[in-house]
Amino acid sequence: MGAANCLRWSERGWEAHNTDAPGWLDSWDQEIGLALQGRKAIVLGAGGACRAVLWALRHRQVGSLVLLARNPQRGRALLSPGEALSDFSTSALQAELEPGAVVVQTTPVGMWPEVQATPLNWPEHVPADCVACDLIYNPAPTRWLQDASERGLRCLDGRGMLVHQALRGILWWTGQQASSQGLAELLR
Repeated sequence: MGAANCLRWSERGWEAHNTDAPGWLDSWDQEIGLALQGRKAIVLGAGGACRAVLWALRHRQVGSLVLLARNPQRGRALLSPGEALSDFSTSALQAELEPGAVVVQTTPVGMWPEVQATPLNWPEHVPADCVACDLIYNPAPTRWLQDASERGLRCLDGRGMLVHQALRGILWWTGQQASSQGLAELLR
């Protein structure tokens, strides 16, 4: 993935691990439960969290992948062959949407305390069966997800990813399996 969010010391020295992608996939599986394989994926942003989401989507063999990035050079550096880059705009999002598409918002826009901010506006009409995902967990849902829900999209906020990241981190550090229900309650 090119990023780490967990470190531990062992006899071999420091070991690095990343729980972002598997945490997001665990959340997707638990809360959405649809296959990602063959779907079109549209990812907003080109920062650190984006790397993990791109890895997860590729791992699940999405049908096509489009990255909407404010910084084209940074965006291009994250793409694999056959993937597309588009500008970070509502018109680009509207042009890329198709039935069943998964849109993943990976920027910090809309996070507390800027809770009224949205990275992009949703088009007035969205194709059927699209899913909107936002990695932000405070607030949950974000205004961007609220707008998506008003247009009939299924939504996934960042709380589940945070819980599943913690579960995987605890297991990696301690060898102990924590309770997802208990962690979700603590987060709420």
